[in-house]
Amino acid sequence: MKIRIVFLIYNIVILCIFPFVLTSCSSEQKESSFKENKSFSQNESKKEEKTELDQKEEIALKTKHYKAKVVRTFPHDSSAFTQGFLFHNGSLFESTGLKFLSTLKQIDLEHNKVLKSISIPGNYFAEGIAIVGNKIYLLTWESNTCLVYDLKTFKEITTFNYYGEGWGLTFDGNSLIMSDGTNNLRFVSPEDFQILRTLSVQDGNRPIHNLNELEYINGEIWANVWMSDNIVKIDPNNGKVLAWIDLGSLYDYIDKERRIDVLNGIAFDKETKRIFVTGKLWPLIFEITIEEIK
Repeated sequence: MKIRIVFLIYNIVILCIFPFVLTSCSSEQKESSFKENKSFSQNESKKEEKTELDQKEEIALKTKHYKAKVVRTFPHDSSAFTQGFLFHNGSLFESTGLKFLSTLKQIDLEHNKVLKSISIPGNYFAEGIAIVGNKIYLLTWESNTCLVYDLKTFKEITTFNYYGEGWGLTFDGNSLIMSDGTNNLRFVSPEDFQILRTLSVQDGNRPIHNLNELEYINGEIWANVWMSDNIVKIDPNNGKVLAWIDLGSLYDYIDKERRIDVLNGIAFDKETKRIFVTGKLWPLIFEITIEEIK
């Protein structure tokens, strides 16, 4: 009888407590489910934020593209096989190539007048030029020789030797920068032509070969890409291509029946911030601005 009473009391207690236990479990499950949902929502939100950030970074890293707009045209000697091209103290300086035909000229652009001109010795194929102080440096294509002239008189002062081919040349205020037809640029000392460092030029993971005539403009290296209608803007610190400039529209100004060669020649007037371009055997020099292609 006592056992039955105890068993009865036990059942009554269980029946009284069970609803509370059930309610508690349900509450814990709801809370757990809420936390899981909240955590999932936060993770998804973070993923979306990260995706948006990645997209913004990807857009920022994309190489920019520009097109040239013609401001003005000037006559150009259509027999000039343009190799070096620069603007200095109000004058245009140009070196022209081909063996036995190579020259170095100083030109009054506004009046289309040659102020000074010399022939380069016949065994040299003249290439890029750069001015440092009162000297003008002139590369040669396959002779492994840089000829140095007095800027005022065009008299030869000295020569330097280097390995490989000589293509484009410019000056950044400290070093001469030289191209050799590859995707590498050499920074050399104007004092002895010793290599200070080399720079590999790439657009993303793609090396950009055939870098030709060079110009240093507002902290960037601009380079013609041989056998193309493009100029690339290069970061001198890491070799990254910052932008492509399409000059294909310039051909609209040239008679299609005329025999011309490739686009080559970039000159920058530091005083007026004007940019000039031309090509080998081109009848015109173009003053241009550039406009970003969106």
